[in-house]
Amino acid sequence: MIDIKGDLLALKQQRERDYISIPDFIEDIKKKGSANFYYEVANWLLAKLYNNNPDNFDLRTSQDCYNWACENEIAVYTLPDSLYKEPEKCLINIFFNALSKLEYNQNELIFSTLYELLGSDYYDYYLKRDQIYSYLNIADEDKDNDSVEKNQIQEKIMTLSWALTKTDEFVKNTDINKSPVGTAERFVFEQTIKNKNERIAELEKQLADLQNSTAPTTETETINQSVVNNNEFFIYGHSSELLEILMKACKEFWQNYQTPPKNSVIESWIEANYPIKEYPYVSKSVRQYIATILRPQPKIR
Repeated sequence: MIDIKGDLLALKQQRERDYISIPDFIEDIKKKGSANFYYEVANWLLAKLYNNNPDNFDLRTSQDCYNWACENEIAVYTLPDSLYKEPEKCLINIFFNALSKLEYNQNELIFSTLYELLGSDYYDYYLKRDQIYSYLNIADEDKDNDSVEKNQIQEKIMTLSWALTKTDEFVKNTDINKSPVGTAERFVFEQTIKNKNERIAELEKQLADLQNSTAPTTETETINQSVVNNNEFFIYGHSSELLEILMKACKEFWQNYQTPPKNSVIESWIEANYPIKEYPYVSKSVRQYIATILRPQPKIR
């Protein structure tokens, strides 16, 4: 049997392990360095990049930036939606532009978000984890953890394979009906299976009882028990024009999603369905905030 969904998920997860968006990379460095402001992170990164530059490239010029990127095999990439397509290289200037934009914004507030400071464009550009973390001599803990977990799984597979091989050899070379050892082993296996089946039946009964005790008897009770009404667009009995737009956008993109859409896609959908001439309160910043609220944030490890 071909596991199409599983294979596609594995490819997607591998790409996420290999590449990190420019904003997520900046967030990771900020977390690792316990910095309070993004301009501190930008200044630190620029200093590291400029100082770790034995060929004395002038990273403020496009040509030297290009030469530096080629010399150190560091690039910015865009990731196509199709998993079979290779990531496409872009100018490294995009990365330096993002850092410069943060560096000169020293009026940022302690609660400013990176999205507010950079906008949505930079979320579409990625760095290769191995390249940038190795160049800066920083441990990529997320990828290291993935490698450790992968090795542990591989060890378990090898151990299980060895155990199964040993059992096959035992059964092949032993008359299990005559050998006391074989009879005892068969009894242990049968008893283990029996215990597992009894436990499964017990858990299935508990689940059925729980579902029966919590399931409402009528459609009206279902609506009353829910704090969210998807038909009338209210939460805890409250509704507003922008809340309705947010909930409709959530239904449009997250009801059956596999890959979270880019912020620009959500913003374009809102702009097309709620043009500013007819909905003057749906400004560009409102569209950006709605897209940001709906976008899952990177997990903090």
